[in-house]
Amino acid sequence: MQTTAPNALFKAGRLQAGLTQNQVAEKVKIRQEYLSKIETGAVKPGLPVMRKLAAFYDLRLNEQEILKMYVDQRKRDTGQTPEEEALLRAFRNQNLQECLRILSENLK
Repeated sequence: MQTTAPNALFKAGRLQAGLTQNQVAEKVKIRQEYLSKIETGAVKPGLPVMRKLAAFYDLRLNEQEILKMYVDQRKRDTGQTPEEEALLRAFRNQNLQECLRILSENLK
């Protein structure tokens, strides 16, 4: 499984395990409808769900790989990284301290 698209990765993991969406959803404690939408790419899972699914499918992804998948997904969807989104939000709210914090963390 070389793809970084979470939906394809998680669907392939489920199929390889020979499980139904209902079985997986019950084990990771999400709704089957939500899992279906994740697998089709209709919704993008947040980090907690991505971590649960990666662990459940034993994908052996480290935290950095999961974060990279999440950031890549956000970039595809919005054209911006989560950090860029946070910076813009802080700027719009005229929160200078938050802008400086985000910038200093991401310039390291």
